[in-house]
Amino acid sequence: MKKAAQISVIFMMMLFWTDFSLALKQGTINESPFSITMIRYEVIVHFAKDMGQITCPLVVTVTDPEGNLIAPPQSFIPGRDIYNFFERGPVTGGRVAHIYIAPGFEGGTCVPVSGTDSKKGIFENGKTYKFNLYPPSVSAVPKTL
Repeated sequence: MKKAAQISVIFMMMLFWTDFSLALKQGTINESPFSITMIRYEVIVHFAKDMGQITCPLVVTVTDPEGNLIAPPQSFIPGRDIYNFFERGPVTGGRVAHIYIAPGFEGGTCVPVSGTDSKKGIFENGKTYKFNLYPPSVSAVPKTL
């Protein structure tokens, strides 16, 4: 029961931040408070043209090198390639962007999808740091019988 509650909380956080980031991307939220007081991490997901239909729920995150989330994870939405994450700064160290199959997903046939990009240094308020993720295409993953 405890695991189900944790997954439910993570799912609700992902839905909230997905709605928030969509509104931010569409310009319905004023970006000026974030640009002054927060660090922005812009994660761009580059799927190959031959990726085909994605049948598993994917999650995009930004963490420190130890794997601690710096902002709530966001659900991957096919057709959307930019995901924004915010953190209070300044921060010194490393940040890693990830895309992977959502934790707790069971059932279905999933092609393993993962990708990472990392940066190190001083991350300053009011600046945007871009990460590029290139998950492997379906054709690059061997099929099993």
